[in-house]
Amino acid sequence: MADSQANLAEQRSFAKMGAILGNPTAIATPMGSSAGFPDYGFRLKSGDKIIDLHVEYKLNAKAQMGSMRDWIFDGNKFTTANPDSDKETILAIMNNTPSCVSKAKELLADFKKYFDPDVKQISSGMLTMIKDQNLRRAKLINFKNSVDNYQIAKINDATLGSKIIDHYKKKFKANIKPNSNANLLLMVIADQMYLVDTIGNLSSGDNEYLKAFFGGKDFVELKGLNAALEVRIQPRGLTSNKPVSIDVMASFRLNGLPLRGITL
Repeated sequence: MADSQANLAEQRSFAKMGAILGNPTAIATPMGSSAGFPDYGFRLKSGDKIIDLHVEYKLNAKAQMGSMRDWIFDGNKFTTANPDSDKETILAIMNNTPSCVSKAKELLADFKKYFDPDVKQISSGMLTMIKDQNLRRAKLINFKNSVDNYQIAKINDATLGSKIIDHYKKKFKANIKPNSNANLLLMVIADQMYLVDTIGNLSSGDNEYLKAFFGGKDFVELKGLNAALEVRIQPRGLTSNKPVSIDVMASFRLNGLPLRGITL
């Protein structure tokens, strides 16, 4: 349901932005939950110049920026067997946060102590090292009764927000069209629009041309963005007849806006 609401909101944002700009040619259209970049975009002409607007859309100021349920902690670092750009961003933050690594080491030591000394890593599916289902359940109950804090990290600051901005700037640079003279990366969060990056040749006349679409308002640069990262594990199956297991989770999301942008 949440994904469908976000997809519909993205489509509405695309239609609204298109109407504001006079329904120009779209260089990208909403693809729902696809990880493609940008979420949508338009091509404008200022005199003889081609200006492409790349738009990254977020449903609200608490929007999910990425998540993963397949991270692995080997005792020294976090990795995944199925990397992508969003996961790599999350993993970089986890590995570069000393408190996150040290807590994961503590939790791995707890698994060795209360579950089984042969545990080598924390991961989803890690309990399958013990084939006997009844023994596995008994050992997990022992672990659960001995360890009550499964949170590895809960980080909330503007440093994470700047990593989000850097992440999209890299995507932006990789998606510039060869025949455009100038490109703008915009982020729309709910109904607020921000300028994230520009590439190419924009004259003062071009800037005035763009401003005219938005009531003559200057673009508001996105700065001081806050974000939060939560990393944890969760024992599963102890209250059912299903085989017991461990789920791992890392969730990366926006955490409020520091200033208002242009209201669309």
